[in-house]
Amino acid sequence: GDIMLGRSVMSRCLKLNDYNYPFLKVAEVLKKADLTVSNLENPITQNCPIIDGGFTFCAKKEMLNGLEFAGIDVVSLANNHTMNYGENGLKQTKEFLTEKNIDYFGVNNLAIKEIKGVKFGFLGFDYVNKNPKESDYELIQNSKKEVDVLIVMPHWGIEYKARSNSNQQEIAKKIVDNGADVIV
Repeated sequence: GDIMLGRSVMSRCLKLNDYNYPFLKVAEVLKKADLTVSNLENPITQNCPIIDGGFTFCAKKEMLNGLEFAGIDVVSLANNHTMNYGENGLKQTKEFLTEKNIDYFGVNNLAIKEIKGVKFGFLGFDYVNKNPKESDYELIQNSKKEVDVLIVMPHWGIEYKARSNSNQQEIAKKIVDNGADVIV
């Protein structure tokens, strides 16, 4: 699922002085999993302003303490908010995730996690306002050669709609035809 650490979630954590707050009721379950993967729905920046609304948001690096507490192993950065704070915001996000030993994918990279001898690969793509490029399909093909199970997590569709549309269905077929074992 999606993890939103910005906006009112961050405000609440700061007010409570508890960065684990969003995960208190789910951390025990998440930690038991062999692997916990999510979409990180905001950049992580050093000087993130406190904003409770709007569509341009981030989270302070301290918010990653909650991800660590919850046992999140790997996150997708492929979404329509990753670039809210530009290249510098993305650079900081990657650095702060690496400091916490949380892997990431979705920025033209493959993340590989080996669980009980099985290599799982993760790719992410932001198709909210974009269509796939041929290079996306090439990345899927090349990544499949590196892993046993390839999981692709597109960020797509119309916000607040629970069902896929015909464009998503066509893209999903091409993603599978190019090597994905699972689409999330």
